[in-house]
Amino acid sequence: MLISGEKSDYCFCLEETKLKNNLFLVITFVVDEVKMKEFEIFKNQSIETKLNFLIKMAWEILQRKIEQKFVIINKEASLQLQYANILQSLIDICQFSDDEIIKVVLEKTVFIQNQKPQEVDIIVETFINNDPYKIAIEMKCYRTKTSSGRARGAQDIFLKDVYEDIEVLENYRRTNTDIKKTYFLLMTDYKNFVFPKDKQAKCWDYDISDGFELKGPKCFTTPIGGKDINITINNSYSFDWTSVAFEEGEYYFLCLE
Repeated sequence: MLISGEKSDYCFCLEETKLKNNLFLVITFVVDEVKMKEFEIFKNQSIETKLNFLIKMAWEILQRKIEQKFVIINKEASLQLQYANILQSLIDICQFSDDEIIKVVLEKTVFIQNQKPQEVDIIVETFINNDPYKIAIEMKCYRTKTSSGRARGAQDIFLKDVYEDIEVLENYRRTNTDIKKTYFLLMTDYKNFVFPKDKQAKCWDYDISDGFELKGPKCFTTPIGGKDINITINNSYSFDWTSVAFEEGEYYFLCLE
């Protein structure tokens, strides 16, 4: 069976094949007639493995759609919506059992420390062995111009906000037993976040530059915007960015798992 999706110079193909009695789903991306990536998924693999794969795959597809101008992102809300649509479509395509009921929910309220309500940008919900299994995704978008065309500032606050989101994701897993995994996805066209000329400013205590290794546990208290900060990050993260070109420069993308 071959399923293909095509629009102009961007397409993907899904093909079922057998190898040593195992059924695979082979997924091939083609951009400008050049094969970009090919993935293989066991059709009988666990839902956890499949979802982790599809979450990353949806992020890559969104990047290519932005590159080819099929999708325009001007703020965080549009980033969330476009990504969620792609992810849900992939989940529907890769459903091979009636038992796989998976929902992608935007702005889902969950309860964390002291039963404090918190809205998650995206929650992926399913059940495994009749137990809830959820993946929380937080997203950030920084464009150098706002949707109205004005120049955007507050880069220091944005850097701090990234660390706050990472802390929040860790809190989700620690205090909500249904959330088994988390992802942080970020898009920006501000090159200095990724390749800073220097890191003299105090806001670079909240470093997100390419190649930076955040080693937890670590507490961050550097004040930003005249406000006291107290952020604790327990895990370690590698900031490995990817990019696609556009007329005025490049878009940069980050995925932290």
